Amino acid sequence: MTISQHHHDVAIAECVLPHHADPPSLDAQWARVGGGFTVHPADVEVNVERLIVSSARSAPTDARLFWVMTSWMAVHAKLVNMRQLSRRLELLRAEVSMSAEAAIASAAVGAAFAVAQQLGGVTAKAWKGMQRHCEPLIAPRPLFDIMARQPLLARVAREECLEEFAIWGLWQHQITDKRDAIRSVAGVLETAPEFRVRAIMGADLEASILDEVRRAPRTSSELADATEASRAAVHDAVESLMARGYVAKAASGYRKTIRMIPGMAIWLEQYPTLASASKNR
Repeated sequence: MTISQHHHDVAIAECVLPHHADPPSLDAQWARVGGGFTVHPADVEVNVERLIVSSARSAPTDARLFWVMTSWMAVHAKLVNMRQLSRRLELLRAEVSMSAEAAIASAAVGAAFAVAQQLGGVTAKAWKGMQRHCEPLIAPRPLFDIMARQPLLARVAREECLEEFAIWGLWQHQITDKRDAIRSVAGVLETAPEFRVRAIMGADLEASILDEVRRAPRTSSELADATEASRAAVHDAVESLMARGYVAKAASGYRKTIRMIPGMAIWLEQYPTLASASKNR
């Protein structure tokens, strides 16, 4: 198994899979979250932060995947938890000195952030902060393998290279804008209801906690592990959610858990339908 295949397998294994289900492809995961693929959407919840990093690893061999990713990011920056993504980018960055594949992936996702900013303008400005977690290539090369294998195409990419790619040590002379194929937030919710909390609140720690407790009650320690946040940060976020009446604390034996209040849970279950109905009025 190649390094690239290993990371691809890890990425798809991290989806929330039912027993005995086949893992979804990257294309199917993007289709679920509103990306411009015509394949059947994944039937399991998608972690978009993992999906971005996994797609960056595959970008050199799949140009369409790269352009769908960048176009989606230009439209839906507010659906991405930047704190969680930065942690995954740092894990990728830590591999750069040991893996040529990781080095290209880190540079590719840095370039993707630059392209998303260029396409999305003000709505995509959050990606600028993510670039500090990426590393440019030391030895420049074409972004896509198909160009690297053909000297004439490689020369065109190098001589006409756009700034968004040049600063990352990658050669690419044009941008393919696929925003017309990216679904709206309401469209995303039709196939990926796991984004409903983010659609309402943004993709911050409070939204991550609500996502966890909508599935089942959780202790503070469990929430800290699941959200990759400090216990102090989780405590403050839970207090804020309690003050607004979204969650409550409950004691079950020695366990003190945080649960979503029933009314909030019911409303969230209806939210994708309500969003679609509102859109059609």
